[in-house]
Amino acid sequence: MLKSKQKLWVTISLLAVYILCFTLVAVRWMNTFNKNIYVINESVNSHITNFTLSVLLCTLIGYFLFLAGKKYKFTFIIGCLLIASNFIYEMFLPVLNTTDIVDALYGLVGVVMSLVYLHFVGKYGLERE
Repeated sequence: MLKSKQKLWVTISLLAVYILCFTLVAVRWMNTFNKNIYVINESVNSHITNFTLSVLLCTLIGYFLFLAGKKYKFTFIIGCLLIASNFIYEMFLPVLNTTDIVDALYGLVGVVMSLVYLHFVGKYGLERE
């Protein structure tokens, strides 16, 4: 059962975050068909998927933790685990990917941005029931 209720700005900002991430991924995959389409430049374009996946995953998990009544500390722990797993995967497990530390750094930036956003959501965006 949910223990917190979100304010309207949280709903709007969460939708904006997901629409932005969807747009970044869509532009990234449009590059597959037209090499002249970039998110910002070729370097950012090749790593933007890891950034968006990190943002989406961290934001979604943190949001549900807040709605379940958990404190920011739990969200921060999840963010640290996501960062660690991202670096481990990108450096040591080339399963579906080549090892790429820059990809891990983009994931780190995505998680850190999500944690900053979730800090404000947890502090100002929820009404405890």
